[in-house]
Amino acid sequence: MNEKTSSLSQRQPDNGDRAIKREPRAPLVFDVYVSPRGPLLEGLASMAKKRKETITQLNDEKTAHAATKEALEMALAEKNRLVEELTAQRLVVAGMIHDLKTPLTVIIGYSELVEKEYGQKIGNAADRMTKIMACMQDFFRAEGGMLKVRPQKIDVGEDLRVMVELMHYIADEKRVTLKVAADKPVCAWADPHILHHVVINLVGNGIKYNRENGIVTVSVAEKDGSAIISVSDNGIGIPANDLPFIFDPYHRVEGNKGIEGSGLGLMVVKKFTEIMGGTVSVESELGKGSAFTVTLPGVPTET
Repeated sequence: MNEKTSSLSQRQPDNGDRAIKREPRAPLVFDVYVSPRGPLLEGLASMAKKRKETITQLNDEKTAHAATKEALEMALAEKNRLVEELTAQRLVVAGMIHDLKTPLTVIIGYSELVEKEYGQKIGNAADRMTKIMACMQDFFRAEGGMLKVRPQKIDVGEDLRVMVELMHYIADEKRVTLKVAADKPVCAWADPHILHHVVINLVGNGIKYNRENGIVTVSVAEKDGSAIISVSDNGIGIPANDLPFIFDPYHRVEGNKGIEGSGLGLMVVKKFTEIMGGTVSVESELGKGSAFTVTLPGVPTET
């Protein structure tokens, strides 16, 4: 091939035969943000996903709220039913207590005509029943907010001696000794009638859950401006796992089923103590006895 032919073969084709070759261009803003993998569409997809999740969560919460509302309505209806039932039961019991007063009055009256030894026992038993019914009547009034509390300044020691004296015949039957430790005047601001219920129930329990030849000691002291009444015994004691529930209604210690009782006495004590502005606590050791402490608002003694 000659030099002329070679130079012709190396020439570029003319415009008619030349292939179109385009240089790559820079991406546009629209391409970047709207492409399937661009941040705009990804952001919109993420927002849609979160919105869907939020709607699902709200629907779940709405369903849960509806179920909770229904459960609360059912619980409220059950509570109202129980309150109505309890109110009806209280009215029945209150009516029974009222109806029992008349035959008890007759029993007490005729007991005076019976032979002295038996007449005294009948009279004591009838008197005890009268006090129990009066206590329960006052308790129901307190539960309904209808009990009138009439606090006054009282010498607790003197009142304790009178109250404990009323329990001697019960203690004698069980061969339990009652002691009162009140060496100096201690004054409290309390309702003597309600305080009577508190002390009688605590002393009664001290006798009931004691052993033969046991001792129940009632003491009073003044501490930090309060009147402290303690009723202790050396009886059978209370198991540690029962102590947190001892003031609950109808609670009975497992090992005491052979001892008669309704399980209401300590509930009554707690209620009456609290409406006088006081507190009650207990310490006990199984097999060694119990000590109940009632703290009442004190009144400084006159010097």
